Amino acid sequence: MKKRRLPPNPLKGALIQALLAVKAPFRGFGGKFLAPAFVLLLATSPAFATHNRAGEITFVFLGPNTIQVTIATWTRASSIAADRDSLAIHWGDGSPDLIVARTNGPTGVNGDPVPNGVQLGNDIKYNLYTGTHTYPGAPPPPNNFYIVSMTDPNRNAGIINIANSVNVQFYIEDTIYYPTNIQDIGFESSPICLNPPIDFAYVGDTFWHNPAVYDADGDSVVFRMITPLQAQGLIVPGYLDPIIVPPGPEPIDTETLNIHTGMYMWATPQTAGIYNVAFLISWYRRGLLMGTIDRDMQIIVMDDTTAPPVVNVPRDTCVRAGDPLLGTITGTDPIQAITVTLTGYGGPLAGDTTIFPNSLSPATFTNLIGQTLITGNPATGIFRWNTVCPDIREQPYELVFKAESSDPQVAGFSPKVDQKTWNIEVIAPPPLNLTDTILNKKVVLHWQNPYKCDSIHTFRGFSIWRRVGSNPFIPAYCETGLAGRGYTMIADKVFDTTYIDLTAVHGEDMCYRILANFADVSPNGLYVYYAVVSVPSNEACIYLPYDVPIITTVSVLQTDTLTGQMFVAWVRPRTDSLDFDTTFYQPPYRFDLYRGGGFNFVSPRLINSFSSPTYAALIDTTFTDINLNTKDSAYSYQVWLYSHGDTVGPSNTASSVYLKLSPGDSTLQLTWQFNVPWLEDSFQIYRRDFTTAGAFVYIATDTIPGSTSYANTGLLNDTNYCYYVKAFGHYTSAYIGAPLVDSSQIACGVPVDTIPPCPPAVTVTNNCGAQSTNPCDTPFANINNLTWVEPDSCGSHTVKYNIYYTSDSGGTYKLIASLNAKDSTSYSHVLDSTGLAGCYIVTALDKHGIESHKVNQVCIDDCPNYNLPNTFTPNGDGFNDLFTPIKCPPYRYIKRVDVKIYTRWGEKVFETTNPEINWDGTNQKTGKPMSDGVYFYAGYYYENTLHGEVQKPLPQKNGGGFIHLIRDK
Repeated sequence: MKKRRLPPNPLKGALIQALLAVKAPFRGFGGKFLAPAFVLLLATSPAFATHNRAGEITFVFLGPNTIQVTIATWTRASSIAADRDSLAIHWGDGSPDLIVARTNGPTGVNGDPVPNGVQLGNDIKYNLYTGTHTYPGAPPPPNNFYIVSMTDPNRNAGIINIANSVNVQFYIEDTIYYPTNIQDIGFESSPICLNPPIDFAYVGDTFWHNPAVYDADGDSVVFRMITPLQAQGLIVPGYLDPIIVPPGPEPIDTETLNIHTGMYMWATPQTAGIYNVAFLISWYRRGLLMGTIDRDMQIIVMDDTTAPPVVNVPRDTCVRAGDPLLGTITGTDPIQAITVTLTGYGGPLAGDTTIFPNSLSPATFTNLIGQTLITGNPATGIFRWNTVCPDIREQPYELVFKAESSDPQVAGFSPKVDQKTWNIEVIAPPPLNLTDTILNKKVVLHWQNPYKCDSIHTFRGFSIWRRVGSNPFIPAYCETGLAGRGYTMIADKVFDTTYIDLTAVHGEDMCYRILANFADVSPNGLYVYYAVVSVPSNEACIYLPYDVPIITTVSVLQTDTLTGQMFVAWVRPRTDSLDFDTTFYQPPYRFDLYRGGGFNFVSPRLINSFSSPTYAALIDTTFTDINLNTKDSAYSYQVWLYSHGDTVGPSNTASSVYLKLSPGDSTLQLTWQFNVPWLEDSFQIYRRDFTTAGAFVYIATDTIPGSTSYANTGLLNDTNYCYYVKAFGHYTSAYIGAPLVDSSQIACGVPVDTIPPCPPAVTVTNNCGAQSTNPCDTPFANINNLTWVEPDSCGSHTVKYNIYYTSDSGGTYKLIASLNAKDSTSYSHVLDSTGLAGCYIVTALDKHGIESHKVNQVCIDDCPNYNLPNTFTPNGDGFNDLFTPIKCPPYRYIKRVDVKIYTRWGEKVFETTNPEINWDGTNQKTGKPMSDGVYFYAGYYYENTLHGEVQKPLPQKNGGGFIHLIRDK
């Protein structure tokens, strides 16, 4: 895009109104006072003063560090002289501003080849400016963000809740965050608000506005109200919240903001006029802040008591991807002669792949004959959306429909509006036609190939769910997942449409369903987020014959590292025509018992065999396994059956119960683990009783479904306690007896005090607020003084304090000091002259070295000082020869400046970025001395803060001031 020159700086080209005598003497630097002189007053030109109504900045990432920024402004259409065909984007990384041309609207207006913006009526013009920039990489420490901004003089006149709005410059910004683990997160484009930030309200009528926010990546968006800005970190002066503007008939106004949707409610406007509000839009991914948008909005309150139109929308709904969705929206005005116009906003209606990149089939909103202009009374619009698989996402799509009334026969008719929100969730369709068969004594599942949505980039495969016995429910149209239906997931990340269940239980009715899984993935492939599942498939059930051995017991008999023992028991197959048919499976018969390590049958090996010439004599179905390390490991077992030398099949594997202890303060936390094919119902906990010669006694029963833990409290610290757990379970088959009882190994542990001390509450002070009658005699101390206190209930455990510091609020804390004496509850942190900004955490440590949590962060910002004199005397006498900051007190914590000095006719004679300025009164370009008189300076200074460098307007007023050059005195 061709770069264009901005219109002349209004400060530089402003009119000189007057030279007024000043009664008070001028003050120079160093405490030197000079004779009275003249002050130059600059009048702001109306051509640059009645312009900006509302605006926002959005961006998309085109590459890892390349963004495309779009500035959107809504301006007064009648302010032709102030119209901007180009604006400057400030990138926030130290690179030059980029001047970009307007990109929307007709070209050739008044001979200008640049598009002229779009006229919206009601003295409102809509303007877009787009620019592209590549950042050098992540921001240098301590920042982890860039601020993209636009500044343009000025706001339009007459804004009721902004004092002297015509002289307040218009400023909007976005913050782009770079998390330290960016490869775990990915670069993130901003959300967009599809409902313009300019709207009409009416005196005495509740005002509603929904921004119709849409995030193409499905990230979490949060709204909050802020004060509008006039520069980075600088709020507009004299701003009042609309609800506290001097009211009309009602004594109290109220307002609310839905932090998730951005729906703003003002009940009720009392005074007609123009108001501005601002919202900070933040978005998060995996809980990390990714960016913010400063949205500056204008509300035009009309004094009109006629009733507004009413818009009606369907109920919130869902649609399965691939299905069409049809909805009827109506807008009606109580006055029949009034015309109602319907409009719709929302991601599916954007019709722009840069806004709605995933959809291959954007929605349409038309009248009954397919036209996009929807008018009438009533006005009827038809919403049509042929959804496709890429539309699947975690967040619902929010659509806002607005009805606006108008009367073309009445001059000056004020439009009235109503709006409603319709939420649509696009869900994944179910896998179809699930069937099951038995092959080689295993259950084999098949379902339809291809699955409708298996080709989109968020597809993460299928998950397989199983239960014993049927649950023949038919999922509701909008029902996803299997929560509360009694199924257990046995596999996921399955990308085939066939699955073999190797762990199905023989002698049971095994029932299955399939879910399709979707999620986004981080650039490095390590993390998934925004996971969703499909509607469940149909259920498929099958009886798996009881024709192989079934293990019923794996129990620890003795706990030892060398001589441990395990008891294993199983039952032989049931003999009938449906299960084990002995006319088919001929003798002789043999059981082979295998042992594997851990819960998952690792490295199995044969440990014993049992043979019989007849099935009736095949009764050896128990075995005691000896010389094991049952103290440190679980074991798992499997039994194979052979008939006439041929393999019949194996049992399911089953493991022992393994118990672990975790110590706490007067507590031992017991957790146990197992992997068995039967259902565990309850667990009994036994503890060795030291008063009964070491016998184990029962202390508790855990019957909570799925629970495998127990906390034994009220114990003596530094005392050894020993436990084992007894598990009670069952098979659902009526042919296998119950309960099945297994014991864990014996595990011992010692409770210790692991509770950290309470974190101290910290206070940080410094000299920023100190006053002195003679500040030149009191050097400013770059010291932060910390003091802290602990709650009385925790202080007795503390023997040491650690002090941690970081120079910015998002940085990494470093240990800067440790104080060993408990009564040392203060510390003075001496810093260099770059600033006092930083954050502190103080932790307490007990005698075991256990440290309190690193909370109670206290942050303190710099207190910069930068003041300029209003006169200097460059006559070579060694006093006051340079225009430089006032030295009493000296300036501090200013990193750089952007100062430009002009004659009263607008000619620039000097500029610098040096905070000292050091102008000697000569023309920087020619080197010639400038004549005595009043000069104007303008620009910014840049102060260091917790959040990085912040731009502030130069003193003394709104970014500029006057300096009187006097050579003769």
